Amino acid sequence: MNKNLGDAITEISAARMTGVLSVSIKNDNNQLKFFFREGTVYHVTYSSCRNLECLVRLGALEVERGFFILGAKMEVAHPITIRTEDIIAKVKSLNKIVAWGDNAVSSSSQGSGAVKVPSVTTPASTRIPTTTRCSI
Repeated sequence: MNKNLGDAITEISAARMTGVLSVSIKNDNNQLKFFFREGTVYHVTYSSCRNLECLVRLGALEVERGFFILGAKMEVAHPITIRTEDIIAKVKSLNKIVAWGDNAVSSSSQGSGAVKVPSVTTPASTRIPTTTRCSI
């Protein structure tokens, strides 16, 4: 099933899930990742960009498949400062369609695109500081 990426983010947020939404990008080994804590997006990464810059760059990316890893966590020094509702509105406006559910790359037995994994944290000594230079 294909789905608007913004709708996928909306569903994860409405269900107040914790984990990471990982989206594959055509012809790129890097993944676009949205990190959620109880339904709130707190960090976005893609290649070397973080947070706002990733949302700006998303317009030029060709997304392929999305899947949600339930329970995955990452500690970040600088969480995103944009409200989840504003992230959803921005992503929906870009009309990025991802393969989701039965067509998504997932190890879920239910075909929902969700997989449960143990939480992962990054030690403070290995965290990379992030900066924000772009706005939506």
